[in-house]
Amino acid sequence: MSIRSASVFSSIALGVLLSGSVYASSVTWSNVQNISGPGNTTASTTKTQGGPGGDVTITNGTNDVSTLGTQVFGINFSGAPGSTFPYTATINGQTFYSFRDTSPLPVTYNSTGIIKPYPGFGAPGPAGQSYGNSDSGGVGPNPDYTLANAVFSDTTTGSITLGNLTFGHNYLVQLWVSDPRGGTLATRVETVSSSTGGDTNVPTLAYEGPGSIDGQWVTGTFIANLSGIQILDLTASNTNLSSGDSGSAQLNLLQVRDITGVVPEPTFFSLASFAALSLLARRTRRA
Repeated sequence: MSIRSASVFSSIALGVLLSGSVYASSVTWSNVQNISGPGNTTASTTKTQGGPGGDVTITNGTNDVSTLGTQVFGINFSGAPGSTFPYTATINGQTFYSFRDTSPLPVTYNSTGIIKPYPGFGAPGPAGQSYGNSDSGGVGPNPDYTLANAVFSDTTTGSITLGNLTFGHNYLVQLWVSDPRGGTLATRVETVSSSTGGDTNVPTLAYEGPGSIDGQWVTGTFIANLSGIQILDLTASNTNLSSGDSGSAQLNLLQVRDITGVVPEPTFFSLASFAALSLLARRTRRA
């Protein structure tokens, strides 16, 4: 191949990499987990834009929040206009900034469809939301913590776009969904996957986990491509077809962590090993 031909080929290849559906990398997902009850960590909230209500520390904070690698993005959805005041939440030492504040962390966030804030789902039931309960009375963050707030879509679909990712770095994304209001909403579920497809172990999260009014969380790992962008598609439905409720795409809490060079958690290692063995088996059969 001539130098000119190689240059043309490189330009075409780069154009393909930076176009359309490749604004995402496939994700290896862990198994979905129920939001846990009280743990041995702490969670705290700090108001960022004034208003009534005191700052709060929850002494029974959950252990669900991953600390693997380095956090490069964290967001909560406090501060619904006219209802609550924005706050920064710290859970298990990890920081989640209000979607109404400017984040100092390097990774950027945008969403399509999932943009309508909801300030509170009412008091939690006997299981108790491990991240705190809600208060939609407009009195600031006390006791309006994290999973009591969400953004949702008027339709069953929406997407999240993460930007400013470093090419070749390995990332972990962790997200939570919870809606403890009960009724026909109790059977809502949501599937999460990369827009590019090809994910491993695509998760479906229940808005109320089995045996609990709490929801569920999941983690996934991916390697950032040249675009520096990752797009996740959220598709909601309802497992009770007779409920008359088709579901609504929703997000309560999200973080992204750079885990480049970090030994993966056992679940990720098992999934990665399984995927590698499956690929090896296919190649052996072809040979």
